[in-house]
Amino acid sequence: MSATSRPRVLVVDDENLIRVWLEAHLAEAGYDIALAADRQAARQAFTSHAPDAVLLDLRLPDGSGMDLLREFLDADPDLIAVMLSAHGDITTAVEAVKLGAYHFLEKPPKLEDIVVTLQKG
Repeated sequence: MSATSRPRVLVVDDENLIRVWLEAHLAEAGYDIALAADRQAARQAFTSHAPDAVLLDLRLPDGSGMDLLREFLDADPDLIAVMLSAHGDITTAVEAVKLGAYHFLEKPPKLEDIVVTLQKG
């Protein structure tokens, strides 16, 4: 990413309201956003968008976000991956971080928590 380009974030969540809300607010905060509702769309967006960071839902309609986390980090070890879940527990959060997730946030996430996490990442 060049110094003049906007950081690219891929938002992967099956809930349309979450995607739209994050897209609007993160774009306003200076990020270039791509959206995906499932694993297949996420893989396509990851390849075409080349994100600097990904906000990744734990549960997707076609499988686990943890599997995508592994795939994405294998492809780009420098990726800032933030897991989101309404169904998270400590064990899952620890597993995600051990796999390489930068952070684990519970849904609904607070916008300021997401922005701060992305900035620190």
